[in-house]
Amino acid sequence: MRVEPGTRRADGVLAVAAREATAHGAVAIGTAHVLVGLCADRDGVAGRTLAALGFGLIESRGGLVAVDDAAEWTAPGLDGRALATLGVDLEAVRRRAEAVFGAGALDQAGRDERYTPRLRRVLDHARVEALALGHAFIGTEHLLLGILDEPDGGAARLLRAHGVNLAHARAAVLAALQAVTPTRTRFWRRGTPRRQA
Repeated sequence: MRVEPGTRRADGVLAVAAREATAHGAVAIGTAHVLVGLCADRDGVAGRTLAALGFGLIESRGGLVAVDDAAEWTAPGLDGRALATLGVDLEAVRRRAEAVFGAGALDQAGRDERYTPRLRRVLDHARVEALALGHAFIGTEHLLLGILDEPDGGAARLLRAHGVNLAHARAAVLAALQAVTPTRTRFWRRGTPRRQA
């Protein structure tokens, strides 16, 4: 699932999230990894909003250790723990399959499997938020709104643990958007945008 059409900033946030997930040995990219990416993008609407709320890169990276990844997985894929009870080492099987068939051989849906089910829901929420705001793109602000719409996700729990009120954060994102884009875009037939005051 690629955020389409995503801004360069949103794509950059997801790239940082992927690096963070890999660095922490996660099997998939979760909402907390995206939160790190949002904080790393200090010039984006989401990064500036989070900083104004007193939440930054140090808090987000420090919180990755404390986030329970199990909350991110509500729809299981290949479960290494379940296979281990049967005497199967999933990582050994993965290495062998990739040696024979190539990288990602056990991924059922390609790139989409790199995201936790909860992050896929956040990305869906981000699309809905963009449409509701009349935007023709997915930006960092929509990713943050998507995170705020998924209160049981690791990122939202991390924000609350650091004293961030999710409703206040949502209002701050919308206020920041209003300051940046005082007009609303409406879409007419054939995708032609029309600016409205």
